[in-house]
Amino acid sequence: MTTTRISGAPRPTAGALRLIEGRSGSPTSVDVSSYVTAMARHCPFLAPSVSRELTGWTVYEIASADRFAVEAELFHAGVQAAEWIRPLKSRPHGTLTCENLVLLGSVPHIGHLELMRRPYWALRNLYAPVGVLFGKFCAGRWETDGFGRQIPPSPFSFLPVRAAITSRDPRFLANTPETARTLAAATDDGRDVFARIPCNWKAVQAQATDLALPGNDFWLIDGRTLVVHHFSGEGDVVDREVTTAPGTVMLCASAFEAVWERAVPHEDFRLT
Repeated sequence: MTTTRISGAPRPTAGALRLIEGRSGSPTSVDVSSYVTAMARHCPFLAPSVSRELTGWTVYEIASADRFAVEAELFHAGVQAAEWIRPLKSRPHGTLTCENLVLLGSVPHIGHLELMRRPYWALRNLYAPVGVLFGKFCAGRWETDGFGRQIPPSPFSFLPVRAAITSRDPRFLANTPETARTLAAATDDGRDVFARIPCNWKAVQAQATDLALPGNDFWLIDGRTLVVHHFSGEGDVVDREVTTAPGTVMLCASAFEAVWERAVPHEDFRLT
């Protein structure tokens, strides 16, 4: 398996996240036990993953007031976690592998939800085609599961990274059809997910700098009505809003067209 070669070159943003505790099934810097017990009622794979010591927690603390640097290091940590998981998926019980990146500390005037948003979006889209799924949970934020049941709020913010269950996960992502289709067809053929773009946050951001992308997934109906979806960290819909405001509709329509123009036609796509 080729997977992605993570560059060992110095990163100018290194140090923006301080490693508090390396991967552990029972970290001491944060208390995960009661939360894991509560979450096991909502995720049928969590208990068997924990019992086989396949669930791990890596704890980071923000050590910079520079938002860009923190996002860059969170993105880098996500890449490391995903690439660690990829070769394990083919091993016995490998699909139960889950790595959780805990974020402590703060950046002035910016909440964790906003700090995680852009790295999460990029990582989710980069790794879904190879069957690695990212989530996003913010401390104290209530979520719902795929059956509409309320999930207890996490005591800390974190990005879960796990092997996708391609026979199950797409069903719970019906409201994000692009991601659902990608996961349903996911195959890890050893490709380098950064074959077309350098493996650094600045380059990833540059690919979308001039795109006015809406902050939420949406449906545009007949070019006049916008249905905006708000999701939990697991990709479940927690709210929908409908608007016909011309400015908002125009923004979303133009964003869709701009992204579509950059897409590679299916028949022209080649692995490199």
